[in-house]
Amino acid sequence: MDSKTIKRKADEDLDTQIAPPTKILANKETQHNRENATLLIQNLPSNANVNKIRNFFKGYGEIKNIDHIKSLMVAKIEFTTHCEALIGLTRTLKKFNDNVVTVKWYNSNCTLWCTNYPPNYTIQNLKQLFTQFGGAVLSIRTPSLRYNSNRRFAYIDMLEQEQAIECLTKLNGFRIENYTLVVKKSDTSNKSKRTDTALRDGREIIISNIQTDIDKEQLLNHILDVAHIETDAIETYTFPPTTPNIAFITFKDKNTAAIISKLHQIDFAQNKIYIKRADKKAYLERQKIKKILNTRRNNPLYDKIIKLSPINDKTSKEKLKSMIISNSSLKAEDIDNIFLVADQGFTLIIFKESKVAAKFMLEFNNKKINRSTMVCNYL
Repeated sequence: MDSKTIKRKADEDLDTQIAPPTKILANKETQHNRENATLLIQNLPSNANVNKIRNFFKGYGEIKNIDHIKSLMVAKIEFTTHCEALIGLTRTLKKFNDNVVTVKWYNSNCTLWCTNYPPNYTIQNLKQLFTQFGGAVLSIRTPSLRYNSNRRFAYIDMLEQEQAIECLTKLNGFRIENYTLVVKKSDTSNKSKRTDTALRDGREIIISNIQTDIDKEQLLNHILDVAHIETDAIETYTFPPTTPNIAFITFKDKNTAAIISKLHQIDFAQNKIYIKRADKKAYLERQKIKKILNTRRNNPLYDKIIKLSPINDKTSKEKLKSMIISNSSLKAEDIDNIFLVADQGFTLIIFKESKVAAKFMLEFNNKKINRSTMVCNYL
């Protein structure tokens, strides 16, 4: 949806009988809370659009996003803060063109959380599924894959609570292909503990350049001694078997992790050990990407790697693979691996044979897909 600030349209698009209230500045919230900052406007006129809706609320609160469902004559409006939304509520029972509209809080009980759908599922696929089994879908939100390409879940905002309950009942445990859907009510007050909680809390660090033959317990104790930290400050630690020169340590509180990470590097067993805050899965994949980007021309792998752009941060590996197969003569088995570098806007595709990579380059370079012109290059 268009979220850019726009100029005020003609006065007939707005109810100008009542002046906007003074904007609340005191005690303004510093953090955005979607559940307490979203309104629903109903009975919109048939000629309403995002720009006109934004103008209707101009001066009555700062808007972050608008989802307009023209066929239902409704829109879901997300404000920047709870206080801004409170101001927006004052627009209820005002005229929008010739229609008297109702503005109310959007019921957070209408939001569902869904995961374990097929990896190649798009937002459109999810919308069709939930529409088929429940009713009206207002919007669907998926996570950014900018720094972690392994995330796959979605928040589905339904129009009515009864529709959300019906979808939950019918779709939780529903089988699609070889996947069993998990659908739950999105409850921000009772979130289950995420597997990456330590990472998000800043309690996890990564140690690199570890020699494979060292005593790991001695290394951990040495790091703690240097930082003057007690052993019981550690919650868990792992030495991934696939990357033996790296270790991840999770501490019980982020202050301890901060103290350790400030060491940056230490000497141990006549070797430099490097320390910093960590993102386990993303870090390991990033290390592989760095290695690929440094591939030299004389490396047999070089001619099998294609750099493809542009790629946005909502495109998963599976969706990208599906896009490649459906828009070229290639088959799934031609692709050996895909690495997303979404923060840089490109992806690295490794093919099993150099001749297949060359064929892909010919077919895909300058190809128009979803309003974007694809660009292919060797490293």
